[in-house]
Amino acid sequence: MDQVGISNVIKTARRVGVSSLDRELGSYGLSLTLGGGEVALLDHTYAFSSFANGGVMAGQPVALRSNGPLS
Repeated sequence: MDQVGISNVIKTARRVGVSSLDRELGSYGLSLTLGGGEVALLDHTYAFSSFANGGVMAGQPVALRSNGPLS
């Protein structure tokens, strides 16, 4: 993350469907690698489905609220 840049990592995460990293880009540090940013389980699942789909995100990310996904 130090070599490619924190903002590039977050932008890539957003492109594969991680929407729970919603703070400003400058508020994250290298500790993001160790869990310094909270990512919802649904976002993890969505991101891994993008990897399984050859890196292509299919569908729309689910909007989250404080007590779970919106229905």
